[in-house]
Amino acid sequence: MNDKDLKAFFKAHQTDIVDDGFSKQVMRQLPARTSILPQIVMAFCIVVGLTVTILIQGIDTIILNLTQLITAIGNLQMPSIQSLVTYLAGLAILGCVGFAIGQTASE
Repeated sequence: MNDKDLKAFFKAHQTDIVDDGFSKQVMRQLPARTSILPQIVMAFCIVVGLTVTILIQGIDTIILNLTQLITAIGNLQMPSIQSLVTYLAGLAILGCVGFAIGQTASE
């Protein structure tokens, strides 16, 4: 089956469920979030985590690894494993922070 067949199949078998405003009523009855405590806790943990990482590794080591990564890629060479791990750890941290922000914003 190709995309056209699938779209035609789902269009032919489409069923609409009428909820008579039930979803809107449920959403109105949910309690509003008034506390910013989750954002404060998350920001505190991020600051503590980055501070501990910098204290243990040193900012010079982190900058050196990222510089080596950029230089190796610029020279079309394979970067060192340590540079790749530093880069991937940074991406993982940014991903986790972004996910946490998205989750607390949607709650």
